[in-house]
Amino acid sequence: MVHPSVPARTVPELIALAKAKPGQLNYASSGIGTPPHLAGELFKEMAGVDIVHVPYREANSALSAVVSGAVEMMFSIASTAQSQVAGGTVRGLAVTTLEPTPLVPGLPSIARSGLPGFEVTVGTASPLQRARRSRSSPG
Repeated sequence: MVHPSVPARTVPELIALAKAKPGQLNYASSGIGTPPHLAGELFKEMAGVDIVHVPYREANSALSAVVSGAVEMMFSIASTAQSQVAGGTVRGLAVTTLEPTPLVPGLPSIARSGLPGFEVTVGTASPLQRARRSRSSPG
Protein backbone atom coordinates (compact mmCIF):
# COMPACT_ATOMS: atom_id res chain seq x y z
CA MET A 1 0.00 0.00 0.00
CA VAL A 2 1.12 3.56 -0.62
CA HIS A 3 0.22 7.01 0.64
CA PRO A 4 -2.17 8.73 -1.81
CA SER A 5 0.53 11.29 -2.70
CA VAL A 6 2.66 8.53 -4.29
CA PRO A 7 1.98 8.74 -8.03
CA ALA A 8 2.25 4.97 -8.61
CA ARG A 9 -1.05 3.18 -9.12
CA THR A 10 0.35 -0.23 -10.06
CA VAL A 11 3.32 -2.37 -9.04
CA PRO A 12 5.17 -1.69 -12.34
CA GLU A 13 4.67 2.06 -11.78
CA LEU A 14 5.99 1.73 -8.21
CA ILE A 15 9.05 -0.15 -9.47
CA ALA A 16 9.67 2.53 -12.12
CA LEU A 17 9.31 5.28 -9.50
CA ALA A 18 11.70 3.53 -7.11
CA LYS A 19 14.25 3.05 -9.90
CA ALA A 20 13.97 6.73 -10.80
CA LYS A 21 14.48 7.75 -7.14
CA PRO A 22 16.94 5.27 -5.63
CA GLY A 23 17.10 5.51 -1.84
CA GLN A 24 14.36 8.16 -1.70
CA LEU A 25 11.27 6.02 -1.07
CA ASN A 26 10.70 4.65 2.43
CA TYR A 27 8.65 1.65 3.50
CA ALA A 28 7.32 1.08 6.99
CA SER A 29 7.12 -2.25 8.77
CA SER A 30 6.01 -3.55 12.13
CA GLY A 31 9.62 -4.30 13.07
CA ILE A 32 12.83 -5.91 11.96
CA GLY A 33 12.37 -9.52 10.84
CA THR A 34 8.58 -9.35 10.62
CA PRO A 35 6.74 -10.53 7.48
CA PRO A 36 6.18 -6.92 6.29
CA HIS A 37 9.91 -6.19 6.65
CA LEU A 38 10.83 -9.38 4.80
CA ALA A 39 8.28 -8.54 2.09
CA GLY A 40 10.00 -5.19 1.57
CA GLU A 41 13.40 -6.84 1.35
CA LEU A 42 12.11 -9.44 -1.08
CA PHE A 43 10.54 -6.68 -3.18
CA LYS A 44 13.87 -4.81 -3.20
CA GLU A 45 15.75 -7.90 -4.34
CA MET A 46 13.28 -9.09 -6.97
CA ALA A 47 12.51 -5.64 -8.41
CA GLY A 48 16.09 -4.42 -8.25
CA VAL A 49 15.18 -1.23 -6.39
CA ASP A 50 16.70 0.74 -3.53
CA ILE A 51 13.96 1.54 -0.99
CA VAL A 52 14.64 2.36 2.66
CA HIS A 53 13.24 0.33 5.56
CA VAL A 54 11.72 2.27 8.47
CA PRO A 55 10.89 -0.14 11.30
CA TYR A 56 8.18 0.65 13.86
CA ARG A 57 7.37 -1.18 17.08
CA GLU A 58 4.05 -2.52 15.80
CA ALA A 59 1.74 -2.56 12.78
CA ASN A 60 -0.61 0.26 13.86
CA SER A 61 2.29 2.71 14.23
CA ALA A 62 3.66 1.72 10.82
CA LEU A 63 0.24 2.08 9.23
CA SER A 64 -0.25 5.48 10.89
CA ALA A 65 3.06 6.60 9.39
CA VAL A 66 1.83 5.72 5.91
CA VAL A 67 -1.60 7.30 6.48
CA SER A 68 0.07 10.53 7.67
CA GLY A 69 2.52 10.57 4.76
CA ALA A 70 5.60 10.30 7.00
CA VAL A 71 6.49 7.12 5.05
CA GLU A 72 5.51 6.48 1.45
CA MET A 73 4.57 2.81 1.58
CA MET A 74 4.15 -0.38 3.56
CA PHE A 75 3.86 -4.09 2.94
CA SER A 76 1.10 -5.15 5.32
CA ILE A 77 -1.05 -8.07 6.28
CA ALA A 78 -4.30 -7.62 4.33
CA SER A 79 -6.53 -7.62 7.41
CA THR A 80 -4.47 -4.78 8.94
CA ALA A 81 -4.78 -2.57 5.86
CA GLN A 82 -8.23 -3.54 4.65
CA SER A 83 -10.20 -0.70 6.26
CA GLN A 84 -7.62 1.95 5.31
CA VAL A 85 -7.61 0.82 1.67
CA ALA A 86 -11.43 0.74 1.61
CA GLY A 87 -11.57 4.19 3.21
CA GLY A 88 -9.10 5.67 0.74
CA THR A 89 -6.56 6.86 3.33
CA VAL A 90 -3.99 4.63 1.58
CA ARG A 91 -3.94 3.13 -1.90
CA GLY A 92 -3.61 -0.60 -2.26
CA LEU A 93 -1.51 -1.67 -5.23
CA ALA A 94 -1.33 -5.45 -4.83
CA VAL A 95 -1.30 -8.30 -2.34
CA THR A 96 1.71 -10.39 -1.32
CA THR A 97 -0.04 -13.75 -1.73
CA LEU A 98 0.41 -15.62 -5.02
CA GLU A 99 -3.25 -15.17 -5.87
CA PRO A 100 -5.62 -12.23 -5.24
CA THR A 101 -7.55 -12.41 -1.98
CA PRO A 102 -11.20 -11.58 -1.21
CA LEU A 103 -9.98 -9.57 1.81
CA VAL A 104 -9.07 -6.73 -0.57
CA PRO A 105 -11.17 -7.24 -3.69
CA GLY A 106 -9.85 -5.90 -6.96
CA LEU A 107 -6.18 -5.95 -6.03
CA PRO A 108 -3.92 -8.21 -8.09
CA SER A 109 -1.03 -10.12 -6.58
CA ILE A 110 2.50 -8.74 -6.82
CA ALA A 111 3.39 -12.04 -8.53
CA ARG A 112 0.86 -11.32 -11.29
CA SER A 113 1.91 -7.69 -11.49
CA GLY A 114 5.42 -8.20 -12.78
CA LEU A 115 7.34 -10.10 -10.09
CA PRO A 116 6.54 -13.78 -10.77
CA GLY A 117 7.03 -15.97 -7.72
CA PHE A 118 6.74 -13.11 -5.22
CA GLU A 119 4.95 -14.42 -2.15
CA VAL A 120 5.04 -13.46 1.50
CA THR A 121 2.41 -14.74 3.89
CA VAL A 122 2.24 -14.99 7.65
CA GLY A 123 4.11 -18.17 8.47
CA THR A 124 6.51 -17.93 5.53
CA ALA A 125 9.80 -18.91 7.10
CA SER A 126 12.17 -17.30 4.64
CA PRO A 127 10.80 -15.40 1.66
CA LEU A 128 14.31 -14.54 0.47
CA GLN A 129 15.18 -18.22 0.22
CA ARG A 130 11.90 -18.88 -1.60
CA ALA A 131 12.73 -16.16 -4.15
CA ARG A 132 16.22 -17.55 -4.73
CA ARG A 133 14.82 -21.05 -5.24
CA SER A 134 12.16 -19.86 -7.68
CA ARG A 135 14.72 -17.93 -9.74
CA SER A 136 17.17 -20.81 -9.85
CA SER A 137 14.65 -23.44 -10.90
CA PRO A 138 13.93 -23.82 -14.63
CA GLY A 139 10.78 -22.11 -15.62
